[in-house]
Amino acid sequence: WRPSNDNIPRNMSKDYHVLGGEAPEAAANVQKSKDIQAFVNIIKSFVGVGVLALPYAVKQAGLYSALIAMLLIALASNYTIKTLVMCKNEIISRKDFDSSSVNGDGDHLVSNDPHDAPVTYGGIGQYLFGKKGLYLVNFAIISSQLGFCCAYVIFIGDNLHSIFPTLSLNIWVLILFPIITLLSWIRNLKYLAPTSIFANCALLLGITAVLYYGFSQIELQPSYTFLHPSTFPLFFGTAVFGFEGINLALPIESSMLHPERYFRLLDIAMTFVALLYMFVGASGYLCFGDAIEAVITLNLPTGHVFVVLVKIALVSQLICSYPVQLFPVSSIIETAFLHRTTPYVEVIRNVLRTLLVAATVGMALFIPYFDLFTALIGAFSNSLAAFIFPPVFMLCVFKRTLSWPVIILNIVVFVVGLAASGVSSTLAVKNIVHCLANRDACSH
Repeated sequence: WRPSNDNIPRNMSKDYHVLGGEAPEAAANVQKSKDIQAFVNIIKSFVGVGVLALPYAVKQAGLYSALIAMLLIALASNYTIKTLVMCKNEIISRKDFDSSSVNGDGDHLVSNDPHDAPVTYGGIGQYLFGKKGLYLVNFAIISSQLGFCCAYVIFIGDNLHSIFPTLSLNIWVLILFPIITLLSWIRNLKYLAPTSIFANCALLLGITAVLYYGFSQIELQPSYTFLHPSTFPLFFGTAVFGFEGINLALPIESSMLHPERYFRLLDIAMTFVALLYMFVGASGYLCFGDAIEAVITLNLPTGHVFVVLVKIALVSQLICSYPVQLFPVSSIIETAFLHRTTPYVEVIRNVLRTLLVAATVGMALFIPYFDLFTALIGAFSNSLAAFIFPPVFMLCVFKRTLSWPVIILNIVVFVVGLAASGVSSTLAVKNIVHCLANRDACSH
């Protein structure tokens, strides 16, 4: 089986390309987006449910160090996204570039016409390091997507439990399982496209509700400690989880009518995202103080009709977004192992997607800690894609032309990203193990 336009709608073909998959015909037919559309897509690629985890992350880091760190993470993300785009453009311009050299098993680097379809993130890895490069990038992105799905399940379960406390989080997650399983069987995600506007409105409503009720409790006195060294690494993972947007950088840039304007739009969008994250993170923490919950919607007063509606809206949009997050994972696995001639191929596809959903639900039941899960995914998977691979690609693609300051900058980004990823991932795993051994001492 190979995906086609019927299986990968216009808005989702770009997501699939991130994984280094095929679907060249889908890419060739993607309608070019105007600047305003590209700008909105850039914003949407960053802003998600992770923004609601930032106030608790600020508590872990310390107010002032968190603000400084978020600014630095935004600058680093902006730079690595640009390096990835520059690597893609340089590869396409090379005389030795030949898309046919990597089209043996569905892992196409580009379409038949390299000017009509984008080089993928995984494709850059394959061009530089062969199949190992492709697999490493795909591993980072697939683990990120599965991590997002697990975080969604935990967030949904926590909020439903807060609305209907008679049922435990585990029961709500089990009730959720058949619903998201059926949604994951949808072949054409265009049927979920109308939920995109609803998702944006729900998230905006959630942020508004948190700030509205939070500022009414501003008399709480949070700690103004500059830095909490013991928990700062967990903040790093959660912040990177929120700033994760590099996976869609190449598809968005390639889909633009004027791709040469991408960097300028990225600068504006990243400035907006950084200011939004700093404002929400600091405001949420200042409002609720050290009583802030890992899922900040749990700090909202219970029994208020508006609060219940906000939580239901957030839960609904995440349920609809879940299959979108799972889609790239199921697509690359199906492309690698299934063919049109495979007996009972549609049944096998449903079984595969059911198993993927079961894996994310099982992980959410096993590790029902939203803060630790987002910290681990951000520190490990997201850091690989955002801060470790791009500088390596940059140094390899432009190794003969880079100036020493640029070389040093990329080495610094790589070393700092690798060190921060290692420390943060280790601490997240350590805390998860502690919570699993002492479940009563850890809150969801």
